[in-house]
Amino acid sequence: MSFQEIAECRSCKHNSFKVIISFGDQPLANSLRSDKLLGEAKYPLTLIECLSCTLVQLSIDVDARKMFDTYDWVTGTSRMAKDSALSLFEAIKQMTPIAISDAKICEIASNDGTFLSPFKRDGSKILGIEPATNLADYSNSLDIPTINKYFTSNLASEIFEKHGVQDVVIARNVLAHVPNPDDFMKGIATLIGLTGIGYIEVHNAASIFEGLQYDSIYHEHASYFSKISLNNLCIQNGLGVIKFVESQIGGGNLGFFVKSNENTTLKDFPILKLENESYEKFDWTIWAKRVQDHRDEINSYLMQKIDRTGVAFGASARGSTLLNYCSFQEKLMGILDNNELKHGKFSPGLPLKISEVEKIKSLQPEYVFALAWNFEKEMLDQLRTLNYRGEIIIPFPKIRIFEI
Repeated sequence: MSFQEIAECRSCKHNSFKVIISFGDQPLANSLRSDKLLGEAKYPLTLIECLSCTLVQLSIDVDARKMFDTYDWVTGTSRMAKDSALSLFEAIKQMTPIAISDAKICEIASNDGTFLSPFKRDGSKILGIEPATNLADYSNSLDIPTINKYFTSNLASEIFEKHGVQDVVIARNVLAHVPNPDDFMKGIATLIGLTGIGYIEVHNAASIFEGLQYDSIYHEHASYFSKISLNNLCIQNGLGVIKFVESQIGGGNLGFFVKSNENTTLKDFPILKLENESYEKFDWTIWAKRVQDHRDEINSYLMQKIDRTGVAFGASARGSTLLNYCSFQEKLMGILDNNELKHGKFSPGLPLKISEVEKIKSLQPEYVFALAWNFEKEMLDQLRTLNYRGEIIIPFPKIRIFEI
């Protein structure tokens, strides 16, 4: 079987849950097809909450090889991601006690090496770990040493034996993807030892709740962490949070720096008390009702556009959830995207073809539905450069419609 129901919480191992919402059976969000014919596998997409530690998570685990052995999201295709790579580079320089040029930097789920590149230019000894063969091969071709494996505590021990303690370990947008985050954090603790630091980044559960970002719920994202659940996970693996960093990339990401608990006494990070007080007010049942109302509003608005033509912008994983959960897809002529690996393919579960953004000139749609709403400025700049004139629909955090 390619998926299985979870029997216990991914973090605290408690076995009592509350169902938040079901999005029905959905295709894997990055399962792009080469032909228009449908028929790809679909899996239950149900969000649940642990009644013990409050970790919000999916009710099933899908075989990771089906999702990550090959991967079409390439970090370097986003200008915002490139800017974030430089910002993170500067932030890490401020956090490390040694010169970056002398540091050993390891990134888990390193994708195409975009976030390791600034360290390479500065002379660091870099190492990537990437499960997607196509991305690992590409990174190695750019002389960014990359191990083509899934990260586990066992692999961390092998790397430690061969390369020693890593001064910095980066794990952006990967902790939420793993079925066993406890083992993942154990591996990070092994790599950084007593002297290194880790930087981990996830999509903040608070952003998902407050911004109604249900489009970020898909099978690749097994867990949805808050500051509280992150801190609990760190403590149980001998790590202490030393700094939180909030980012707007991804629609509201949460980054945090960690060190060995033997080198920090900040287990009771002051901000956690405030987070706990606010998070206790998060009623995910109410959130689920807001999600349903939002879906109905989008459907109603677009179904009225009987005689108008539109395209979607951004063939992202989050866009797949939105399109398959809503019912306005028939109103779209296709999807535009900057990632050439996706061009000519079809969106998961739908007969929508993905094309280069420049095709907007020949399609001349009357409106653009922004699936990649979290890259709004980047998208609008590109559309203006292409002299697009028409309606833009931004779905989150609430529906906005304007003309450019």
